[in-house]
Amino acid sequence: MAEDVLDPPFAGMPLIDVRGTSEHARDGRPTLPHIALVFGSDNWRGPPTERDAEAFVAAVSNAVGLPPREVLVLCSVGLRSQAAAETLERRGYRAHSVLDGWLGTFEGPGLRRVLQRSTA
Repeated sequence: MAEDVLDPPFAGMPLIDVRGTSEHARDGRPTLPHIALVFGSDNWRGPPTERDAEAFVAAVSNAVGLPPREVLVLCSVGLRSQAAAETLERRGYRAHSVLDGWLGTFEGPGLRRVLQRSTA
């Protein structure tokens, strides 16, 4: 089920931004309170390696706390955020991927729908 990221239960939830630095520079950042973490390079696609996954989970833990913390995960179009959310879920987080991602400008239209993945 997909819901608007601005509506409950997602409003105010920490947002983990897994886009690369050039994507941040080009597309800006959502104007929501969030935590911005960059995972991998601008060319990163698909599931992370185990080493990268461990570093990513450690960075998330330092930023938002330990599992079972609930978080949103954002990338440009939703592919990396889905892989990152699955990585976090395997380590006990309740992670939700932002399906529409964030593309465009600082005032861009992204960041709207969230796929509710966790069942816990």
